[in-house]
Amino acid sequence: MRNTHIRYFAALVAAAIAIPAFGNFFGGEIEPLTKETKDTTIQALVKQMKDVYFFTDLTPKVEQDLLARNAKGEYDSFTSGEEFAKKLTEDMNALCHDAHLRVRFSKDPLPVRKNN
Repeated sequence: MRNTHIRYFAALVAAAIAIPAFGNFFGGEIEPLTKETKDTTIQALVKQMKDVYFFTDLTPKVEQDLLARNAKGEYDSFTSGEEFAKKLTEDMNALCHDAHLRVRFSKDPLPVRKNN
């Protein structure tokens, strides 16, 4: 049961991140990430963790850490969706130590799951 929750959460995180952050195109090319896009992505990620992550005691720690890093400008230099997703994954796993917890980049918007 626990692994099912974790796999389900990983898929939700991927969907939550791809929809607001990486669906913008211009002339067939992916636009560089903006501050607003990164802020929206972090907020969506935190919301998904609060809604479905199995280890509820870790969610506030991850939220505080990601928001603090963002406020300090640690994510400002990232313009690539792949690199931003990799950094978010590293930062979350530094606290959660959960190999199933990851953020992935998708150049195409992912469908929203109807049943959370």
